[in-house]
Amino acid sequence: MSDSSEKPVRVAKPFFGGATSFQDVFPNVASIRLTVREIGTDQKFEPEEYTEGDMPAGIHCRNPRCWLGGLRLKPFLKKIFADLQKQGKTAFEKSALCCGHEEAKTKPYRRCLHSFTLKGSVEFKKDKRETGKIAVQPKA
Repeated sequence: MSDSSEKPVRVAKPFFGGATSFQDVFPNVASIRLTVREIGTDQKFEPEEYTEGDMPAGIHCRNPRCWLGGLRLKPFLKKIFADLQKQGKTAFEKSALCCGHEEAKTKPYRRCLHSFTLKGSVEFKKDKRETGKIAVQPKA
């Protein structure tokens, strides 16, 4: 029997369920550290930590009544990265609602009440040698 204090080993899965990696989707990102904490109505969850090597396509909602819920990371990270580059920053903290719905006794469905807090830091690649693409320099 295994020790219950051991964390399960996560195997890096393709970022979007196919052959695409995080680096293929975000070629201008050198590295990222992301901590995701799910917040439930009456539950506390341990935060999950990710890097560019084990970043999932989405975060699954742990609300047992939630259907099709969670957080899809590609559009969320794409917006965060664009904002960070415009502002010249590398650290961020954002919140998002679960995209799912739950069955309720009063209505057929209601929005899932869980949310996610994402806190992280990202390092962007500096030039064309690192990204494999030509960087466009603004005219002075």
